[in-house]
Amino acid sequence: MRFLRIPLLLFALALAILAFGFYLRLEWAAELWPVGYTIGLGFKFVGAILGAGAVAVFWAAWRRELGSLVGVGIDAAVMTGPIGVWALAKANQNQATTSLTDSSIDSGMWNFGIVMLVMAIGGIASAIFFRRYTIKDNLPTPRVVRVAFAIFVVVLGVAGVMMLAGSMRVLAWQPPPDTLFVYGCAFLGASAYFGYGLIKPMWGNATGQLLAFLVYDLMLLMPFIDFFGEVRREMLLSHIVYFALVVGSAIVAVVYCFVMPRTRIVNRK
Repeated sequence: MRFLRIPLLLFALALAILAFGFYLRLEWAAELWPVGYTIGLGFKFVGAILGAGAVAVFWAAWRRELGSLVGVGIDAAVMTGPIGVWALAKANQNQATTSLTDSSIDSGMWNFGIVMLVMAIGGIASAIFFRRYTIKDNLPTPRVVRVAFAIFVVVLGVAGVMMLAGSMRVLAWQPPPDTLFVYGCAFLGASAYFGYGLIKPMWGNATGQLLAFLVYDLMLLMPFIDFFGEVRREMLLSHIVYFALVVGSAIVAVVYCFVMPRTRIVNRK
């Protein structure tokens, strides 16, 4: 196990660096992403997704709960697989319809698609490989957390399908269609991740999921509050619903990971 922990910790560090690069909208990070954005909130959204992934991997490696990485692998495969196929198809379409002077755009999209497919293959391989490790902390996941996971599965799944279908009523900042597709895949991956938490309702598995969602929530909390001053009136309800989901999931994570004596990660009874 110790030979696995160091690469996993380094991978979590790499994800964390990428997360802050996107979150802070650093130039080097923006150049890695060939899909368009509308406003800076889109960068923070991608940064929060990467940050959540970094925490999930870090927690599994740090606490030696390698069995929990099965859900992380499922999340990665469900999210990046469709994105990779879409990006390669988009690159071929661009190559057929644009001039040679725009070949750099096609190259960027092509490379992006290859990276996404590699990550999808890695996610599948991780889900298969880490199944050999049992969850050490086999305390049953508390009922409230399981109910929260069920809500996450439904809400994220429905929102992801709506975005893949091209609906502009899910996200209040209304990203362009290409970005909307990427976000939809991310939502479906998260839905599958929490679905695995329902299949494996053990606290050693749920802790990493809650901590990952908590980091995602904290990274988006202030940007979402600030966006209330910019959101258009017809999109206000969508923003309120999403904000409520962020706040509610953060409360569940804080209560069960840091307050409840039987489940908290510090000074646990």
